[in-house]
Amino acid sequence: MSQDCQLKPVNHSERAKEEDAELVAALEKMREEAAETERRCADLAGTFEGKKTAILDEPRTTKSKGAEMLKIYLDQDSDALDGFEFLTMAEAGEIGNWEVL
Repeated sequence: MSQDCQLKPVNHSERAKEEDAELVAALEKMREEAAETERRCADLAGTFEGKKTAILDEPRTTKSKGAEMLKIYLDQDSDALDGFEFLTMAEAGEIGNWEVL
C-alpha cells in the first residue's frame, strides 16, 4: 500500500482527548478494525490467480480519495464527534458501492 493512501489517526487536541475520551477510544478501535479488515481482504484477493492487482486497484483509489477528503474535512480544531461524522459519510458511500455491485 502506498504511503500517500494510508489514513493516519487524527491528532486530537488535548481538549478533545479530555472531553471525548470515549469517542476517541471508539475511533481508535474502528481504525484498528479497518486496518485488520483491509489486511484480510488483501489476503483474500491474493487467492485469485492473476487478479489481485485488478481487485485491489479500486479500493486503493477509493482510499486515496477518502484520505484527501479527510484532510479537507478534519483540522486541528476537529473533535471526535467530527471524526464520527466523517466516518458516517464514508460508510454511506461504501453502502452505495455495495449496492452497485
